[in-house]
Amino acid sequence: MLSAQKAKKKIVQQQVNSKKKLGVTKKKIKDTPVSKKQLNKVEDVFSNNSIHSVKQVAQIDTEELKDTIGTSRVVVITSTFKPSLKYAAKINFTAASTISDSSKFPLTYKVPSSNLFFSYQPISIQPLALPTDSGWIWQNSHQIKLGAGNFSSFLAEGKFAFGDGKKSITHIETNFLTSKSKLFAQQINKFGLDVKSVINTEKNLEWTSRAFFNTTTQFRYGFFPSSLIFSKDQLQQTYNSVALEIGLTNTANNEAGIHYHPQLSYHRFTDNVGGSENNIIIKAPLEKSFGKMFSFKMGLTADLANTYFNLNHISNNLLQFNTALVFTTPNFKLNIGVQP
Repeated sequence: MLSAQKAKKKIVQQQVNSKKKLGVTKKKIKDTPVSKKQLNKVEDVFSNNSIHSVKQVAQIDTEELKDTIGTSRVVVITSTFKPSLKYAAKINFTAASTISDSSKFPLTYKVPSSNLFFSYQPISIQPLALPTDSGWIWQNSHQIKLGAGNFSSFLAEGKFAFGDGKKSITHIETNFLTSKSKLFAQQINKFGLDVKSVINTEKNLEWTSRAFFNTTTQFRYGFFPSSLIFSKDQLQQTYNSVALEIGLTNTANNEAGIHYHPQLSYHRFTDNVGGSENNIIIKAPLEKSFGKMFSFKMGLTADLANTYFNLNHISNNLLQFNTALVFTTPNFKLNIGVQP
C-alpha cells in the first residue's frame, strides 16, 4: 500500500513538473513572434513529450506495482493542453481628407528680353487696278420684248448695248406698237428709235451724242352723226419728231483750272397738215477755279425756235447769260449768282 501511494505521489509530482515546464515554454513562445506553421510544430512537440512522459510514469508504476503487489493495474491519466497564440493587433487606417498645405515657397522667375530682331527682305510689288468708285458696272446687255393683246394690239421692243464701258458706250433702243379695233378708223401706230453714245479720248475729253426719231399715226373716230362719210386720209393724224444732240466736256480741269461743257442740239417737229417747228439750243457753261475754295461760273444759253402753221410763222428766241461765285468748304457750300 505504501509503495502504491508513493508511486501516485511521484506521478502527481511529475505531472506538476511537466505543467510548469509547459508554462515556461508557453511564456517564451508568447514573447517571441512565431508563424502559424511554427506554432503547430511546437504544439505537436509538447503533446508528444507529455504523452511520452505519462507513458514512462505509467510503466514505472506498473513495474513497481508488479514488484510489490504482484497484480497489474492500469492507471489512465487524461490531461490535455494545447497552447495557442492570440493574433497580434493591427492598426486600421480610416479614410479622412488630407490636410491642406498652406506653406508658401518663394519662386523666382526669369523673364527673357522682349527685343525681337527680324530679318527684312525686299519683296516684289505688283500693281493693282483701281476699283470703281460706285457699285454700278457697265455691261453689254441686250433685251427683246414681244407682246399681243385685245383690239388686235401688237408690241415689239428692243434694247441693245455696245462698248467697253471705259472708252466708248453705245445704247440703242427701239419700240413699235400697233392697235386696231372693229370700229371704223379706230387705229393707232407708233414707232421710235433712240441712239445714245459716249466716247472718251486720251486727252481727258468726253464726247456725247444722241439721235432719235419718233413717229405716231392715228385717226379721228367716233364722230356724230354716224351718217357722215369721211375717208381715212381726212381723218389721219401723223406726228414726226427728230433730234440731234452733241456735247463736249473735259473730265479733269486743265492747267488753267477751267472746266467747260458746251452743248448743241437740234429738234424738228412735223405733221401731215403742213405744220412744222425747228428748235436750236446752244449751251456754253464755263467754270474757273481759284484754289480749292473759290470758283467762278459763267454760262451762255441760246434757245431759237421757229414754228409754221400753213401760212403763219412764229419765232420765239431766248438768250440767257448767268454768272455765279462759289465758296466751298468740306462742310459748307455757298453759291451766289446773278441771272438777268
